[in-house]
Amino acid sequence: MFVGRRTAAEAGPQRAPRFWDQVPKEILGDPNLKAAIALLQANYNVEIPMMIHRISSSGALKAAL
Repeated sequence: MFVGRRTAAEAGPQRAPRFWDQVPKEILGDPNLKAAIALLQANYNVEIPMMIHRISSSGALKAAL
């Protein structure tokens, strides 16, 4: 019994890789964000600017930690 396609689908053009690690300077230099991060406990080991960049660039409507 055959499961799948009998003919190979044509491959579409490949997209350029996304550079998630490049956080914009607007996020890194935001004084309000820096002040909010300073209020967090010292044992939080997360990259807040990276998370904000990923959430905003992906167009997410909700985020949870």
